[in-house]
Amino acid sequence: AGLRSAGQAVATYSDTTRKAGLALTAFGAAGVLAIKSFSSAALESQRSMSTLAAVVSQTGVDFETVRGQVVSLTKALQNKTSFGDEEQIRALALLTLQLRDVNKAMAALPAVMNIATLTSTELGTAARTVGSALAGTMDTIRGTGIEFDKTANFAQRLTQLLDSTRGAAEANTDPF
Repeated sequence: AGLRSAGQAVATYSDTTRKAGLALTAFGAAGVLAIKSFSSAALESQRSMSTLAAVVSQTGVDFETVRGQVVSLTKALQNKTSFGDEEQIRALALLTLQLRDVNKAMAALPAVMNIATLTSTELGTAARTVGSALAGTMDTIRGTGIEFDKTANFAQRLTQLLDSTRGAAEANTDPF
């Protein structure tokens, strides 16, 4: 009876140890995956910022003079919408390229987010369309019914666009 009891205790201990080992292995694997995910996100953030820096420098502006504004803007918009900062920075690069002005691009980003939300398109796709409209190379934003006067300048077009779409991206935020 004593041997049987001891054998059961050893078996129970062995089973518990095996389960603990499996749990620790799972935690270790999850930790490795989390670290890889964080590393990938940091690398993507750095790459998107480098792309924007290259485009901004082509407009004659030292990127370091606007880096803080870009970070503040994208962080604030990320907190209010479902668009990540890397995605926003890539859209800013495209808008800056089209508008030839990083400040105009930053002003236009909320409107681009609203259009992306309303048309169920990616932010980059919306940036191409909205950037062209704000630059004056097209007078209609496809799929929205928004048309601009051919003589309207950037500020007038942006105001019209913001008035027409205000709050769409914020209303579409995932509560979780």
